[in-house]
Amino acid sequence: MTKDKEKVSGRISSVEKYLKRLGELKIMGREQIIKREELLDSLVLNLYYVTQTTIDLADSVISYRGLRQPTSLSEHFEVLYEDKIIDRDLTERLVNMAKFRNVLAHNYGKLDYDKVFENLYQNLGDIQKFLDIISKKY
Repeated sequence: MTKDKEKVSGRISSVEKYLKRLGELKIMGREQIIKREELLDSLVLNLYYVTQTTIDLADSVISYRGLRQPTSLSEHFEVLYEDKIIDRDLTERLVNMAKFRNVLAHNYGKLDYDKVFENLYQNLGDIQKFLDIISKKY
């Protein structure tokens, strides 16, 4: 159990690190990011990292609590909902985030940058809310 709790703690730190990086990009603004390809690449990469690490955090909580194993990335949040760790509304938003992670991972050349910036400006709060819930419990 201690090893699983350490994984949870380590993943919380990683999510915080990626949220901080994304927060710095957010402050720069869309126009500045679009002008510099390396910033756009950093945005996409850090969005991928924060979503994947959030899924990994959910997986660590599932392991720590001995819950059923999910069969897909997005199902991790359904499992946490079933165990009353997160509410339905947050579950749905995190499931959408997991689906967006798949878009980032598999369609880089065809990314809809409006969706990328939507995730930067509107959806990181869902990850922060999840992080706050998990941090208080573990």
